[in-house]
Amino acid sequence: MPNVLVYTPTWEVGPGYAIHPDCEAAIKAQRDTFDGKVDWCIGLENPYPIGQHRNVLAQYQKAQEILLADDYYDALLTVEHDNVMTRPDTLQLMYDTPADVVYAPYQLRHGAFVLNTWQYINDVNLGMPLNNYPEELALYKAAGVGRICGCGMGCTLFRRHTLERIPFRGGDGEQWGKRT
Repeated sequence: MPNVLVYTPTWEVGPGYAIHPDCEAAIKAQRDTFDGKVDWCIGLENPYPIGQHRNVLAQYQKAQEILLADDYYDALLTVEHDNVMTRPDTLQLMYDTPADVVYAPYQLRHGAFVLNTWQYINDVNLGMPLNNYPEELALYKAAGVGRICGCGMGCTLFRRHTLERIPFRGGDGEQWGKRT
């Protein structure tokens, strides 16, 4: 039976957390449909003032540290505090997908109106958002899966062996997360 760590990076607000109530409900619903054990960790690793992007990297490094602390967890699912999984079986679908890193599609915020799933070009370059390629997007929707370049970690599953090999690390300037 698989064991998955769900990690939601956030911060404290008054007597609670800055987690959207629908996000919390969606995460709790995954426990009822996943064929395994689900532990939810609310990440509060914010060594910098709230709003600074450096906290994003610190949060994901903490999640990786927790997962790698022992051999218990098989995968890490990151769910940002304002992301809502619209299906109660999202985790199961992602876990059953044969890939090292699995993205659940969602719309990027801040007025971008594009999906976080970008066209796969090669192992180095990012393509454009799949919204720009409706035929390819339709094929992936019909199949329920497709190889993409991910953008963001709002709802992303990482297999343990991937996190054992690739650490989250900082980039240049304001790019606090960067592929190694």
